[in-house]
Amino acid sequence: MIYEAILGNKYIIDDFIDDVELRLDHQQILPFNSITKINRNTVQIDTPLSYEIGQGVSIGGFETGNKGFRMLELSITDFPVLQNSYITKIINKKYELMVI
Repeated sequence: MIYEAILGNKYIIDDFIDDVELRLDHQQILPFNSITKINRNTVQIDTPLSYEIGQGVSIGGFETGNKGFRMLELSITDFPVLQNSYITKIINKKYELMVI
């Protein structure tokens, strides 16, 4: 699935230097293909996992000055640190769900 998420509008997300990890509650690394910056407050998430629109997300990293933020991880969580930080839409249902 490919999702778009907004990140709370507190920081201006810096261009990615390294790969950004997808995590669960800032701890467990989740499977993903890529996380891409769309604009200063929006990312695109490409993952085989399924989430609903409105699922909370949180960012991990550090401030770089003048509202800048170097994002090192995007975390799926029910307790986002910043308000208005969640999955806003499903862009593409790229994967077939497997039932075992």
